[in-house]
Amino acid sequence: MNNDRKKPMILTAKNYRQLLTIPGRYRDTLGEVKGLLLIVVNEQNASWQLRYERNGRERWMGLGPARLISLREARIRARAMRLQILDGVDPLERSGQPRQPQRQPR
Repeated sequence: MNNDRKKPMILTAKNYRQLLTIPGRYRDTLGEVKGLLLIVVNEQNASWQLRYERNGRERWMGLGPARLISLREARIRARAMRLQILDGVDPLERSGQPRQPQRQPR
C-alpha cells in the first residue's frame, strides 16, 4: 500500500523562518504549549495562533505576526494564555473588555 500523505513538518527555531514562505499550518509539536500553530497564508501573511477549547467550543486566538514574533516569543505568549485558561479565564473574552485609562503622573 502506497501512502502518499506528507509527513507533518516539525516546527523548530531553525526551520520556522523557512516555513514562512510555504503556505500551510504548522503545529509546534516540540514545544510544551498545546495548540500553538504557525499559519502561513502566503509569503506576506503569516501569524501565530493558539487553538483551545472553552465550554466545548473551539476557539482561536491570534498571538501576532510571525515575521515580528519569534518561535520562542510565541511559545511564551501561548503559555501565558494557557495559564489564563487554566485559571478559568477565557483570553478572548478578556481581550474584548475595555481597558482602564492610565492616569498621568502629576
